[in-house]
Amino acid sequence: MLSFSEIPLKMIWTTLLIMFSLLLFIKNRIQLTGAVSFIVLVLFGSFIFEVSYYYFSTLFEAIPTSILFTDRLLQILINFIFSFPLYFIFDKFDTLIFDENEWARSTKHLNEAQYE
Repeated sequence: MLSFSEIPLKMIWTTLLIMFSLLLFIKNRIQLTGAVSFIVLVLFGSFIFEVSYYYFSTLFEAIPTSILFTDRLLQILINFIFSFPLYFIFDKFDTLIFDENEWARSTKHLNEAQYE
């Protein structure tokens, strides 16, 4: 991200740390599953990222970023819109990679090998 956006490392780390912490807090409080949960978390994550980036920019940078309200709102909305089809792509990818029967069978063999 740094080479494409020219965002300083301290800004990315603090913003992502705050975003991850708040999303984990929200995720543990909301009892949703599936596409609705993913879409809500993407919306909250996009909003938290934009707000915290602007706030930390005013605190840490000598020349803070401008508000660019329309640009930030469009980024949040684009993330929100594309999160719905992206959920189904991730879900399909997850089912291709994670086969519960395969994992159970490999775990069973691993446990048997440990006791031999």
